[in-house]
Amino acid sequence: PFGGPNGPGGPGGPGGPGGSGGSGKKLPLGLIIGGIVAVLAIIGLAIFLLTRGGGDDNGGGGSGGGDATEETTTEAPATASPKEVVEGYLNALAEGDAETALSYVDSISPGNESLLTDEILAGGNAIAPITEIVVAEPTGDFTYGGDVDATFKMGETVVDTTFMVSGDDEDGYTLSNPHGSVYLPDSLKGLAITVNGVAVEPGDYDAFIGTYQVATSTPNFTITGTVDATVTEPYESAMFSGLEVGLNEEGTAAFHAAVKTAVDACVASTMLAGGCGLDMSPNLSGGEVITEGSIVRTLSGDAGLKLTSLNPRPDYSNPMHVKGDYIGSVDVEAEWSKDGQSGRGTIWGFGAGTSI
Repeated sequence: PFGGPNGPGGPGGPGGPGGSGGSGKKLPLGLIIGGIVAVLAIIGLAIFLLTRGGGDDNGGGGSGGGDATEETTTEAPATASPKEVVEGYLNALAEGDAETALSYVDSISPGNESLLTDEILAGGNAIAPITEIVVAEPTGDFTYGGDVDATFKMGETVVDTTFMVSGDDEDGYTLSNPHGSVYLPDSLKGLAITVNGVAVEPGDYDAFIGTYQVATSTPNFTITGTVDATVTEPYESAMFSGLEVGLNEEGTAAFHAAVKTAVDACVASTMLAGGCGLDMSPNLSGGEVITEGSIVRTLSGDAGLKLTSLNPRPDYSNPMHVKGDYIGSVDVEAEWSKDGQSGRGTIWGFGAGTSI
């Protein structure tokens, strides 16, 4: 049960703390890194409920709080033809004018409208501007509305889509549900995330036709995968597939430093409750009792090397909690006592009641 020819008990001794159950198996370090959570940053999400139109806001279109007298937003003319309605809508998107674009829409289905703003349009147009808009003259009976075809370029991509226009010559025409959607997965919760530079939370959003880019402003973290997505036609969803949260170079360095500090403290502990998955029960299988404060833990050389090359993994449900892999084992030496006898030695096995 104890290492070395001079281990406690000796010939005719109590048989050592490991008793007959000693197996020579070293105390596992346990999922040592699993017991160490490196919280690298905690930043409250800034939630901007950006709604369209109204007041001096104008959807926050970068006016910087300027005088309302500089307002240039226009509304759809009541006499606009079906073709003019589609042209007006697409031109408003190209110009980054959310309020004018919305004035061509008959109604918006209930949803989160936080992305229907000038800022979002400006960010999308900076990535892939909407240009070369061509709207076809609709044919057929338009007594109650109908479909209008249009082509345009989004960046270098040619888009060919169809809009549904409702209304009549007497009351005018409007677009019916021309928007798509943007979905941000729950795996991003806990991070300060942005879409086209605007702070948002994970969830489902109504979205204009355009380009969307997701990022994080949380220090030390990155988002990889499909971070750019588009809505090119009504009802389409911008899919951010395979998004993964990771650490950048600075974050990885901070993780390694935090883990090493925690592991060094746990290994240096002489107490039964060492932390990092190294906690021990005082009672060994042979009835011996470990003396509190006498424990010496030593990290193996192989484990020490792995400690410096850990691959940090943010937790899926809470990316602010970052974990690493199992790295190895520790050697444990301690004093023990039983029935008036005592000794000290390396502990190789543990009996029932030992918690690791």
